[in-house]
Amino acid sequence: MKAIPIRYIKYGRAALPFVVLLAAAYLAYGALIARGPSGNFTHLAWNDLFHFMYPRLIFNSDSLSSLTFPLWNPYIYSGMPWASNPQACLFHPICLIVILFFGYSLAALQIQLFMTFFLSGVSMYLCLRSFSCCRTASLIGGIIFLGCGFFTGNAQHFPQINTLACVPLIFMAVNKILARQTLSASAWGAFAIALLVFSGYPTMMANSLAILFLFGIAKSGRSIASLRYLLAFFLLGLALSSVLLLPACENAMLSMRTTGASVTDLAITSLDPNYLATIWFPYFASFNFPGHPMNPYLSNCGIGLVGLFLAFYYLIARTGRLKWTLGALLVLSAILMLGTRTPVYMALRKFIPLIRYVSHPAMDYRALFLFFMCLIAGLGAQELISRRAKDSARAMIVFAVFLISALAVFVYLRASYGEGVYRVTAGHIYFLVALMLGLAIVAASARLSLSRASFCILLILLSCLEIHYWVKADFSFNSTVTPVDDTIWASMKQQEAARPRNVRKNAVFQRKMEQYPVEYDRNRAMFYKYFSDSGYDHALILKYYDDIMRSPAKALLTEDWRIMPIYETRIVDGEQDVLSAIREGADLHRAALVNRRDIHDRQLLQALMNFSTREPRSFSARVVSYSPNSIVYEVKTDNPAILLFNEIYYPGWRLFEDGHRRELFRIDHAFRGAYIEEGTHRLRMIFMPLSFIIGFFISAVSLALIFFLIRKNKKQLIR
Repeated sequence: MKAIPIRYIKYGRAALPFVVLLAAAYLAYGALIARGPSGNFTHLAWNDLFHFMYPRLIFNSDSLSSLTFPLWNPYIYSGMPWASNPQACLFHPICLIVILFFGYSLAALQIQLFMTFFLSGVSMYLCLRSFSCCRTASLIGGIIFLGCGFFTGNAQHFPQINTLACVPLIFMAVNKILARQTLSASAWGAFAIALLVFSGYPTMMANSLAILFLFGIAKSGRSIASLRYLLAFFLLGLALSSVLLLPACENAMLSMRTTGASVTDLAITSLDPNYLATIWFPYFASFNFPGHPMNPYLSNCGIGLVGLFLAFYYLIARTGRLKWTLGALLVLSAILMLGTRTPVYMALRKFIPLIRYVSHPAMDYRALFLFFMCLIAGLGAQELISRRAKDSARAMIVFAVFLISALAVFVYLRASYGEGVYRVTAGHIYFLVALMLGLAIVAASARLSLSRASFCILLILLSCLEIHYWVKADFSFNSTVTPVDDTIWASMKQQEAARPRNVRKNAVFQRKMEQYPVEYDRNRAMFYKYFSDSGYDHALILKYYDDIMRSPAKALLTEDWRIMPIYETRIVDGEQDVLSAIREGADLHRAALVNRRDIHDRQLLQALMNFSTREPRSFSARVVSYSPNSIVYEVKTDNPAILLFNEIYYPGWRLFEDGHRRELFRIDHAFRGAYIEEGTHRLRMIFMPLSFIIGFFISAVSLALIFFLIRKNKKQLIR
């Protein structure tokens, strides 16, 4: 029999951890990719994921397949900037890969969701390896992370889980930079920051970077050189992400909710301390404690008993600066996720602007809390695996503390909430007892003369079996195991087949008014490609649009016209004067309200101030073509006129005629307007914001600099 080449054995050993992580992901989330005769659709891919995120991904997919990079989205709130919206996930590499090779469908979305969980385990595995953890310990940390409560509870929130999946990579980059102290390491790490920025959830991204920067400062100590490389890493990463960050900053300044959430909202979305019980008993995430109602996706802090025991072991048995640094960051994230439940949070919110922008403490900071718990658990596995026989007594002491604390939590809940808590736990009692026995064997393994290989296999099996068991718990609308009826799946597939895919071919220009403000399921406008005032993005509503929708002028948006000629002007001195005139009942079909501060050409301003003409005998206008970033009009008039376009104004829209730039200005507070002379005109309106151009240039220069630093370092190593 021919011997297997040594290199194949090495490749197999290197690939084995990733195979185990893939198997663990399948044990936990296999329902996402299992397919029956007519397919399968689980509740995990429902609610926000389907009604909010899926239409966005469809819009991205159809736009790019139509050879259009969608800087603007005409299907949401009568139009809004799109490439500047982090939650569009337009720059996320995995989303772009799905679009490039498959195009989005329900099946592709579920497979991507599954792969996100798997890749989160891989990122934690690589992170722990950078801390010199063995493969087994890193593998256990990865398994615990991919099955943690944030992923199971927040699976419907696509940008959030993408963001958390990237956090270990940033942590790994910080660790490597402080160890190597080279610009090449900083350059490689910049890609991790860009991936985090492109993942889609801005507040979680910003808070993750801030806390990981604190970790870098704490670990570097007084080393000025380390701080320089750490600063270079963050600056390079942010510069590389400028193509999204700069337009996003401009968009935030022109949108609603830029001042953060109110204290009342924060109280609702702050984690109630009772739900910390889910760290010991993940099943309690599905139990609303009487008097403390909270959505499951805000209550699940579970990482499993195996992970919790390993975290206990590290925090009790380990000494050194790393332990205290991680412990301090764990406590900080715990305080922040409790939000208004603690006076500390309110004090921090008062003095730290970054915290004021967070509207969901139990989401943003719980993600970081669970990350640190899983990281500490992986480090605890390393300590447990590498301990000597004489340390077995310490492991048993830790197990005793762990068991007593779990019993104390259960007794507290049983006394406070009675039969309900007991019923939740009773359904899992046999599994809990078996798991405790397994952990007892792990703790006493040195005294039981269990070989290291057997010990590692036992620890991995316990981790896999536990997440397989508890992840299947029905977290209300986030169940990962209960499939939706096949008829619903078949209906969704029919809708997919019927939708128009080419964003350049649209014959429906009349907008369809819905209630305002609207609910997230109104996002169907993007799916079916019709122009609507009912798109949904509660965090980013253009101020111009919101003002108009709360005024008598909102009727203009749904009237059946695309261009209206106006023959009277009314120049006012400020934005509020325009709004006041609209509220007082100004006839916007006859008079154009123009804020003089919006006109940058003095000659045009003078022409508008003196503008007065009779209505033409003939006027005609039509839309020649309409795509997300470009509109072509043909206009014919026998008198000069001010054109009122039925489109939302935003800086970055430009108007051209025969290659010559015409000024496009804001009219009636929220609409686009232009001045034309008599004759026939072919006008082209293009969206190309300056913030995107500058951001793209900075990102391109940063990418070139990063490759230069990496190549330079490689040449130095060769020499």
